[in-house]
Amino acid sequence: MKKSFAAAMTVLVMLFAFIGTASAEGKSGGMYEAVNKELANLHYDYDKGSLTLKHETTVNLDKAVKKISTLKMAVAHFQTVRDEIFFTSHTEVVYYNPETGKIIPNKTAAKIKRAVDYKAQYEEELGENVKVTNVLILLFLILLIPAYFAFVWAKRRHSVLSYKLENNIMNGVGKNKYS
Repeated sequence: MKKSFAAAMTVLVMLFAFIGTASAEGKSGGMYEAVNKELANLHYDYDKGSLTLKHETTVNLDKAVKKISTLKMAVAHFQTVRDEIFFTSHTEVVYYNPETGKIIPNKTAAKIKRAVDYKAQYEEELGENVKVTNVLILLFLILLIPAYFAFVWAKRRHSVLSYKLENNIMNGVGKNKYS
């Protein structure tokens, strides 16, 4: 039993040892740092290091819009964590100007047709997803702990009556030296 448990744990460690290196895909260039900094400013509960950028695309614009001639776009996946309990996964389209090294606001990107088309292409992926597993576990414990005290612990606590009945000393009927 112990050997099979140790073997299973070894396999799990080997499988999950490279998870940190798999997220290195979206960390190329200055876009990652700029998006990371912007998200930290926008979300006070931003989980640093959770950002991944996917579907990166660079577009050269024919006509500059607000001094933007090159636009880099990506789908950003990141997490926010509130009170170490409430985890929320966010997916957004982010726009970056590689010439200035700054993030382009959505209001400005909405004026660029190629940016609007890019956002429409990945519309299905965008949004927020609250992970409720931790909350459900806590709610389950709120119900389970009082039930444990009511049905298990209460039966096992010391009772004078049960002691007297087990030792046949109820109302002086038992055989002891004082009766």
